[in-house]
Amino acid sequence: MGFTLPPLADQSSTSQKNQPALNASPQLFENQILTVREAAALLKVSVRTLQKRVSNRTIPFKRIGKCVRFSSSQLIEWIAKGD
Repeated sequence: MGFTLPPLADQSSTSQKNQPALNASPQLFENQILTVREAAALLKVSVRTLQKRVSNRTIPFKRIGKCVRFSSSQLIEWIAKGD
């Protein structure tokens, strides 16, 4: 089961220079903490779809303060289980 991710429109910002590219192999995402946008790209769904799943609590996530974060390894396991 191979995952390839679409590139973001602008990857030149300084905030993304130390992060793996979103079109990288899934091994680079192992044990990574992802933002909503990064998780949506990993799952190939819209940000809104991901936000609905968080609201319905049908996807594994954690809240850090007001921020929602995802574990890449938990998302990959979740996909493999077919939930």
